[in-house]
Amino acid sequence: MAQDNEWDREADVVVLGSGGAALTAAISAYDFGAEEVVILEKSGMVGGTTAMSGGMLWIPNNPYQIAAGIGDSDEDIVAYLDSLAPGALDPETLMAFMENGPEMIRYFSEKTPVRFHAFKDFPDYQPYAPGAKPDGGRSLDNEAFAFSRLGKWAARVNPTKMAYPVRGSLMEAISGALDEATLAEREAQDYRGLGQALIGSLFMAVLDRNIPVEFEKRARK
Repeated sequence: MAQDNEWDREADVVVLGSGGAALTAAISAYDFGAEEVVILEKSGMVGGTTAMSGGMLWIPNNPYQIAAGIGDSDEDIVAYLDSLAPGALDPETLMAFMENGPEMIRYFSEKTPVRFHAFKDFPDYQPYAPGAKPDGGRSLDNEAFAFSRLGKWAARVNPTKMAYPVRGSLMEAISGALDEATLAEREAQDYRGLGQALIGSLFMAVLDRNIPVEFEKRARK
């Protein structure tokens, strides 16, 4: 900021950080009418810890789950969450999560390059708790994303902490579904799965909207 309270830049929405939640906030703010959105990232890379994670989302009753024919109910969802945090659920927050979580996933698939699939055999983390889905469906696995689509910006994504990027989804990696030819093709296009796929596809949506990312800009109170 310059002296005399003259700002170097003004924005309708300022997003602090560039992990999965931050990039989602920036994209949705832009899409829902904010004229000026800017992302401030204190480091020189986007992605935060999301880029180093498995990237899976736990969203009950999501569209991919429904498309896979895996039923669910509000009663089971509430029973499961309440068993994990007895007496700690805020009704309004819980209702917002249950109603808007599936809508967020639908929004991703319609408006961004982010793609998931229901991991049928990936159980809830406490599969024997009341209301759990021991056979999966609520956990969403990322489709692998081609980082070649990011061009020069691929180098700005926080790298995985694994020895090398996973070239497929978690489901593909566990099942060994990718043959040598497919792996070679994905290597050539720098496909990445897990949290890398989630951040890569969200970052692509940010770039598509020309939302600026200011690197090495730490917010101060």
